[in-house]
Amino acid sequence: MKVSVLNIIVIIICVCLSGCVSSSGKGFKVNLSPVKLFSSKAAVAKPKSTSEEALDNLKRIELKEKKILPLAEAGNANAQYNLAKLVHNKGEMKYLHYTENNYHKDVKNTQSDELRKEYRRTKNAIKSNAFSESMKWYLKAANQGHIKAQRKLAELSLANNESSIEMRNREAYTWYHKAASKGDLLSMHKIALMRYKGVTGINKNKAEAVELWKHALKRADSVYESAFEAYRKEVNRYLAEYENEQQIQYKKEYDTNPDLFLVQ
Repeated sequence: MKVSVLNIIVIIICVCLSGCVSSSGKGFKVNLSPVKLFSSKAAVAKPKSTSEEALDNLKRIELKEKKILPLAEAGNANAQYNLAKLVHNKGEMKYLHYTENNYHKDVKNTQSDELRKEYRRTKNAIKSNAFSESMKWYLKAANQGHIKAQRKLAELSLANNESSIEMRNREAYTWYHKAASKGDLLSMHKIALMRYKGVTGINKNKAEAVELWKHALKRADSVYESAFEAYRKEVNRYLAEYENEQQIQYKKEYDTNPDLFLVQ
């Protein structure tokens, strides 16, 4: 039997692919089934549950907390601010780990009202304790003039459902004002927005708000602040809206009494 060079090359390739070719008395037989690259299946790691991931994150946060706590206790404002964030995140992970681990295991199918009440009390306590502890460190940092801590306290004040809307707005305004007085552009925007809209508890003053926005935009030309840049389009929209209102008001006054606008 004549075997061409091409046939020989094909045979060699198949032999190299581990058993694709077998021989018999009648010639060569090519096995076209998929080539097995590994003798056994690769072990696939079992995905972690939400509870397990939360526990892993919790351990990492606690390690960071141990390192930063001495600095925060020594009065370092940056450390206090970062510790407040860690405490908050730790509370979130504890809450997630507890709810995932206990709800599906003990509470989901229970008929016990007492067990359900205990579950709700515990998870609410986890959140409450974390909030109180983080607030303590945010306040320490904010009282030392830490701008981000002051801004965060303003945000937390607005989110505090236990206070009235008026109280929330006033507390937020106070903290935003502290940060704005140190040049924080985002806080300037927040104050201007509250003044422009006249939210509950804050006197409405569009002209004052516009002047503050103009000041913030002017400052933003020389001092870049990414948090403020996200609102630049919104600021320009309010400025254009105010300008349009002023033009309408001017026309209305002119139409009513044009003599007032005569040059003396």
